[in-house]
Amino acid sequence: MANPRTEILHIRLSEDEFARIRRAAESDFIKQSTWARRAILRALEQWEARKQRSGSERSPKRG
Repeated sequence: MANPRTEILHIRLSEDEFARIRRAAESDFIKQSTWARRAILRALEQWEARKQRSGSERSPKRG
């Protein structure tokens, strides 16, 4: 069974950022939300891999 998607993340974008995501999604023939979710999850995987390699257990900075 697929992992159910029950949570929603609202993010604010500038008109330019939104247009860039729209163009990328259209070029991949997918919805903007799908494109953005994939980009976020790919970035998260890269972040987790860097964190694991560095052995860092520090708390994230808040800003």
